[in-house]
Amino acid sequence: RDKDVPMMVHHAAMIFAMCVAYRLGFARVGAAILALHDATDLPIDGVRLAQPLQWNSLLYASAATAVMSFAYLRAWCFPRYIIGSILFDTRHVWDIWVWIWGSPQKVAAGYALFLVPLVVLWALSLFWLRTLSIKFAIALCGKSVEASARQLIGATGTIMVVALAAALASDEQ
Repeated sequence: RDKDVPMMVHHAAMIFAMCVAYRLGFARVGAAILALHDATDLPIDGVRLAQPLQWNSLLYASAATAVMSFAYLRAWCFPRYIIGSILFDTRHVWDIWVWIWGSPQKVAAGYALFLVPLVVLWALSLFWLRTLSIKFAIALCGKSVEASARQLIGATGTIMVVALAAALASDEQ
């Protein structure tokens, strides 16, 4: 199914990022990625349990928690602390790898192999945050708010990406 493709890409990128993290000596980064993603999966499980039980209070609480946890942990903390630390705090490690591998090109390739799956994971998290937010707005307010919710959430996502880029840039300085 078409809706399963992003999930397959997510799992492939996650497995690849964790394998590369382990191989390059960043096992703590791989563990942090896994813990951060698992923490945001718990409210989604609450939504999946509440739907067939028709337990609306649990459904709304889990959906609100899912949106907040995705916004904070996956959309903000993941790029700010995981991707940002890889970009700005690992220079000493890469110097060691240049000495071991003997070639900056090999180190750049390893660096790219590590960063690209993480950026893919972040982009998919933003996609799912948008989808969750729209579904939650429709569940609360009805189908009549769908168009305005899509516009508002699209604008908010753009603002979040710009704010994050500014935060990462200020960390570097």
